[in-house]
Amino acid sequence: MKTWLILIFGTMCITDLQGQCIIFQEKNGQVYTTCDLYSATTGSQSSLAAMHNQVTYKGTQFSTFPIWQAGTFRLDSRGVEIKGELAYNLFSNEVLCKLAGDSTTRTITPAQFTINGVEYTRQKANLPGVSSFSYFSKLYDGPTKFLVSSGKKLVPGGAGGNGYEKQSNVSGAYQIFRNYFIQKGNAQPEYIALTKKSLLDRFYDQSEIMARQIPDKDLTLNEVIQVITYYDSLSAASQLNRHPLRNDAVFNQELHNRIVYPGVAWTQAVYSRVYAGFEVSELGDVKNVTILSPENAGFGFTSEVRQALEKLPRLGPGLAGTYALPVTFTYTNSTEKTGTHRPVNRLADEYLNDRTLLDEFIVPIMVLKPVIGSREVWGFYK
Repeated sequence: MKTWLILIFGTMCITDLQGQCIIFQEKNGQVYTTCDLYSATTGSQSSLAAMHNQVTYKGTQFSTFPIWQAGTFRLDSRGVEIKGELAYNLFSNEVLCKLAGDSTTRTITPAQFTINGVEYTRQKANLPGVSSFSYFSKLYDGPTKFLVSSGKKLVPGGAGGNGYEKQSNVSGAYQIFRNYFIQKGNAQPEYIALTKKSLLDRFYDQSEIMARQIPDKDLTLNEVIQVITYYDSLSAASQLNRHPLRNDAVFNQELHNRIVYPGVAWTQAVYSRVYAGFEVSELGDVKNVTILSPENAGFGFTSEVRQALEKLPRLGPGLAGTYALPVTFTYTNSTEKTGTHRPVNRLADEYLNDRTLLDEFIVPIMVLKPVIGSREVWGFYK
């Protein structure tokens, strides 16, 4: 006995094809999607004739079967929670909704929705080469969150069947894929692979300590959660006596993503410390960026810091003030036995002009080839 569910799709994800799809389940529990596809072709006398083709795919575009499930959603993060029947299309990343007493199907873009007890939240995230909005569910909910974003892809041809399919005309299969992210506080989710290197790249501020704790292999989800809880314990200790601005996840993420060790500096084995002054308004806007320390012209340190601060997005409430931020560029050469070179020069208090001095932000570089010497640069005041 088959369970049938008829769904009218809009334009299919194949050029110029439209059709009606039936999603059904065999006795063994396997779900299939059969679609009647039509394409317009030009006949011998330039008249349009409809060409019909029926295809069957193993699985479904949707997250569940039956695809309609009781759920709730909010159109914005502060909005009222609305009950209805929801269908989550993982192929197109769309949420369909039917409200009580409503015969029409709506495509919605909720800020948050819940199906089968799983909560999904819409956020912007950066995948390698792509920046877009996705729906995330939580695998771990701590100060640092472990998130997953799921989707489905259509794998054509023989990949759809296994040789034992009752549906002999299977043309492909919908296969699920998952991307994993970590999110520090209220910062943007950041993509990770389940590897030591990827995690250390994201937990850069504690990477030296954490490198000794993470195994050199592909990690399970439970092992990643253990790494995150360990990172949160280290972060909690280091943040105890720091100013709230230096603990702000968005502020740190933006600095990390925008400040790059200048190529002209590391190729010449040069390292330095830069002090930048700036203000944060009551609305959270960063303004009046100025370099307080010597310019070190020609190496690119000051321009990296200035440009990063000038491009910061609006920060959260409660961070208004006038600040001085030391940005420390550290240099390590693997061919040397001296370890990491850290600048020793510091700005005298008289140049701070009553600004609140924040804990330094570190930008490291590791060089893997021999160079002639290494030195700190600390220029002259104008």
